[in-house]
Amino acid sequence: MTRWQKIAIVLLVFLLLAAFIVLVTTEPHIATWAFVHFGVKGFGPYYGFWSGAGSDLSELSIPITLTVVFSAWYRKNNCEVYTCWRLGKHDTAAGHTVCRKHHPDEDVRNKRRITHAHVIALHENFLRDRGMKP
Repeated sequence: MTRWQKIAIVLLVFLLLAAFIVLVTTEPHIATWAFVHFGVKGFGPYYGFWSGAGSDLSELSIPITLTVVFSAWYRKNNCEVYTCWRLGKHDTAAGHTVCRKHHPDEDVRNKRRITHAHVIALHENFLRDRGMKP
């Protein structure tokens, strides 16, 4: 998001808030609605709020919680390469979680299926490199 887009969003929010304030101060039926729903006028200073606009606070907690949980999950599971948006499903030898496109192993990058024979061959190479008997 560019700097000018952020400025435009702030100005839009400010203008909407100013329009709401003007409507509340000039139109009596809108002012009455706002006073009742925000708890200014009614059965008490807090009863009107919790029966009106305040009752929506608990309903907002559900989508906010789901957004936070999804964001944390995505941040943990996405590719560690800068600006890559893909999910990182593969671990490299260095311990980084990367996507198929950025994985250094050619078999993973080219979407080849790893067969049992391929796993056995890699295991034997690993043992041979360590000086063990395959």
